[in-house]
Amino acid sequence: MANNKSFRQVKVKIHRLGLIRDSEIVLNRMMVFIGESGLGKSYTALLSNYLFELMMSVNRMKQFFINSNKTFNKIKDDIRAQSGILFTIPKSVLIEWINKDAVNYLRYMLNADQIDADIEFVIPSIPDITFTYYRQAEGQSNSTKSILVISINDTLNYSVRYDEEAQNEETCFSVLLRFYLVQLLLGNFRSLRHNYILPPSRGTVMTEMIDGNTGLYKTFIEDFKQIEVASPHTENVSAALAKEVTEILSGSVSKKNNTYYYNTFSGAEFPVSAAAASVRELAPLTMFINRYDISMSALLMEEPEAHLHSDKQRKMADIMSLMVANGAIVHITTHSERLLQRLQELLLLGSLMGRIDKEEFTRLCERVGANTETVLLPDKVSGYQLVLNNDNTVRINSYDIMRDPFKMITELHNKSVDTFSILHKYISDALNDNNNE
Repeated sequence: MANNKSFRQVKVKIHRLGLIRDSEIVLNRMMVFIGESGLGKSYTALLSNYLFELMMSVNRMKQFFINSNKTFNKIKDDIRAQSGILFTIPKSVLIEWINKDAVNYLRYMLNADQIDADIEFVIPSIPDITFTYYRQAEGQSNSTKSILVISINDTLNYSVRYDEEAQNEETCFSVLLRFYLVQLLLGNFRSLRHNYILPPSRGTVMTEMIDGNTGLYKTFIEDFKQIEVASPHTENVSAALAKEVTEILSGSVSKKNNTYYYNTFSGAEFPVSAAAASVRELAPLTMFINRYDISMSALLMEEPEAHLHSDKQRKMADIMSLMVANGAIVHITTHSERLLQRLQELLLLGSLMGRIDKEEFTRLCERVGANTETVLLPDKVSGYQLVLNNDNTVRINSYDIMRDPFKMITELHNKSVDTFSILHKYISDALNDNNNE
């Protein structure tokens, strides 16, 4: 399974964020946020996604070096020796900037400058950051031109021409630091190449011409345009995942003459605008899976169950699990008991992996409508529930997906039975009264 890649601990302390007070989350490969509407699930989910956006965004990290007055064009004229140290960034300075930038990120994404927040990232694996260099002759040994090879903490290197102004939109220091963080947190600087956010009502972009007022939708629309022109990556999609994606859509989506079409299993074709709302909501996800290498991707998806029938909500849980099994980082918000129940089943299966005979495990997976690739490993998944306090503030509690969904469903079932019993008694009494008349 591909989901055994390293994932270094990152703790996010939320001292204050909207209604949320004195809470913390620990980043994991799969994160599930639940709770009533209006408590801050979207805020928290975006915060969990921030580091992945920072590591993939050209503009965010670049701003750190601009603010620090540390760009190549500003310091290259001071380089005299054949090699040496350019500068060092103390860990405390970088973390302080990350804490502030995470709040700016939330304000931009939600178009809400008034958001009051105090966030603290705890990232033990980050050391002080030192940039060094050495000169490397270009071409002939007697060439007067030279290349500077810049290194970050003696790990990753970046070559830049000394005698020319840097024309790239991003400074070499920003590139190095972004991928150095990827290497620190995920074990390999090649482990992450894409960060993709699917907001609520995402299907609208498939049929309407919209620009987006919030950073959330502006970012989604910009990313979707990149996905549109990307070449299919079907060789990197497992057969199991491809099957589930096709089945949940009951067909496929294609684009012709700037219009998206829905193609059914029966061979019918019509514009996505005329398809079910579930098709429009699912289409951006299926395009992401088919066109990007999900083994090097992070995904934040709000309410993946939106507009789906209960059986397909369970299938969506299988898709999320398969994405994680294929190396993706998947964070979701949800209100769906069906989806949570299926995640619980897949986690319980994962807890049995290696504990029973392999053939017996395969048969067990088949009995519960899964396969050996669909299962979730418990240490790769974290659940969090947002709860309203008596003073109308919110706290974030750890939520054990392996156990709590059964408790939730049992409570809902008992409540439904109690309600039915009360109503049935009143109906029986009313009928008896009518018969007595």
